[in-house]
Amino acid sequence: TTLRTPGLQELPGVTFVSDMQWAKATAGAENSVHRDTNYYGKPITLAGKSYPKGVWTHAFPDDTPADLAVALPPGKYATFAADVGVEAAGGGGTVVFQVLVNGDVKAQSPVMAQGMVRRLRVDVAGATAVTLRVLNGGDGYACDHAAWGFARFLEPGAKDPLEGQ
Repeated sequence: TTLRTPGLQELPGVTFVSDMQWAKATAGAENSVHRDTNYYGKPITLAGKSYPKGVWTHAFPDDTPADLAVALPPGKYATFAADVGVEAAGGGGTVVFQVLVNGDVKAQSPVMAQGMVRRLRVDVAGATAVTLRVLNGGDGYACDHAAWGFARFLEPGAKDPLEGQ
């Protein structure tokens, strides 16, 4: 008997960041930004919850931002949403998450450690550029494995099927 896992279903009005073309993607510790997997190629996990869609990155050792930037068609999206935290495989790292809309910080997490999750929802109506930024938590960058679980853009009027998940 073969066990087959069904694919992810299409979600009307939802575009995952991991499925988009990126204008810029930088990560510290000589890493690259990963689509839908953690550093080890496994599913992204935050506080015991697995995320089949998301983005993994790593903070830099100084105040250099680890940025993932996307260009948006004007008016296409109304909201950005994601669950953020230190990815489970990251150990004792600490990071800060920011969402910049057209260059301005519109959301920022407190310093996050492993086991903490923060849900971010940001108004991006009229935005042409969104940057997902990770900064180290001020204690170096060892194990600063940062993840954006279910990072997604929602079109105007779209129901968020992941809200409350």
